[in-house]
Amino acid sequence: MRTFIAIELGAALCARLEVELRRLARLAPDARWVRPDSLHLTLAFLGEMSDAAVPAVGAALAKVASRNRPLSLRARGSGTFGPLDCPKVLWAGLAGDLDALGALQRAVAVELLPLGLAPDHAVFEPHVTLARASNPRGDAALSRCADALRTTDFGEFAVRELALFESQTDRGGMRYIALARHPLGAPEP
Repeated sequence: MRTFIAIELGAALCARLEVELRRLARLAPDARWVRPDSLHLTLAFLGEMSDAAVPAVGAALAKVASRNRPLSLRARGSGTFGPLDCPKVLWAGLAGDLDALGALQRAVAVELLPLGLAPDHAVFEPHVTLARASNPRGDAALSRCADALRTTDFGEFAVRELALFESQTDRGGMRYIALARHPLGAPEP
């Protein structure tokens, strides 16, 4: 199964982002837009993992969660990954307690190493993916979408738990199923 560790955004922020996604979909009709119920902040993409590894990853997340307190973030602004003239990904930026978020992400990475799992990126760039180009070469329309959102403040959200997700593909796109959730600041089970 394909897995990742993430933070959910909460219903209010997802609803606000959904309004923008619907509006922007007209500007970039060929892009693959993230479903509002699937919006999240990825801390570590783990890729393929066996069912047998889920309890150990859950225990590692429980340990990290017990050592970290809830924090507050704000989704604000936008940007892209890939060439500026034809980017591959459109994202919403984050502000707020980014130092605590970075420490949380590093703690997750440290706990995963003994399990033979490592995040797929060398540098953590906190963001919320909104859309991906359908064309592997990119989509110039995503640049226009980023420009349209550059100064948008989507709102604040509380980070209260870590979750391990399985990523599945269905007719509607990607669907994410929570395999384990661990509240921040809660004692280890």
